[in-house]
This record gives sequence, structure tokens and C-alpha cells, in this order.
Amino acid sequence: PAQLEWLIEALKSSKATFKFVCTGSQILNPTTGYENFINFPEERDELLRLIEAEGIPGVIFLTGDRHFSEVSVIRLRNGQRVYDITASPLTASPFTDAPRREENPYRLEGTLTPQRNFLLLHLSGPEKARTLTITAYNSQGQKLWEKSLSAQDLQPK
Repeated sequence: PAQLEWLIEALKSSKATFKFVCTGSQILNPTTGYENFINFPEERDELLRLIEAEGIPGVIFLTGDRHFSEVSVIRLRNGQRVYDITASPLTASPFTDAPRREENPYRLEGTLTPQRNFLLLHLSGPEKARTLTITAYNSQGQKLWEKSLSAQDLQPK
């Protein structure tokens, strides 16, 4: 509880448009059997509940250790979206069965990348209208896909 309380207070006090929370395990993907927060449902639900209850805008989880990349999004009851950007692997073996074995209903279409890859995050735009652009590249540096998130998408409605 003390760690969660500290995290929520830090997020509440941040003036950043996008608030990046880095963790080794996915937060939003509901697939069980792997290292992710769905294996700790009470803690996961409490984290998301507090983000919503406190009206904390701009929360984006940066996660990894799944041997594929993807972007997941959920919409909280207050209308705001919370994103989970998963990036891996660059050099380890990819989880090539992910398209067949991973039923993540929160995955953004076109972002599942079951091969060696890396992601580049680019922040741009004026202070009140920032954009986060996520670009995926394969291990040879060839662009695979690109998605842009508006700061407005991460605000309570």
C-alpha cells in the first residue's frame, strides 16, 4: 500500500502532459500465465481505480519482458484512456506464437509485433496539445508501424 500511495501522489503532483510509469511487466494485458499484473488482480484494479478516482491525466505504462511489442488501451469509467506500451525483444528470441496464443482485447489494431524490434517514442506539439508518436522498427531498422496518441485522449471526460 505504501508504494502505491507514493506512486499515486507522484502522479498527482506531476505537471507533465504524459506521465510515464516504467515496469517490467504488462499492466493492461489480461492474458494469464505470464509475468503481468493480471496475476495480481486486486493490486491492478486498485491502481486503475485510483488513477480514475484522482482524475490523473496522461498515464502511460512503459512495459516489456513479453518477447513481443504491442500497445494496449483501456477506457476508464470517467472516459479517460490509459495506455500500456510494451516493447521487446531487440536481441532475445521473439514470441512468434503471440498472434495465435494471445487474445488481448485491449490491443490497438496493428501494433502486435512478434519479431525482434524496438520502439521509438517522440513527443511533439504545443504545451496544451502534445502528441506522443510511437514508431516500431524491426532489428534492421525498417519501420513496421506508427501510432500517435493525443494528450486529449488521456484526459478524464
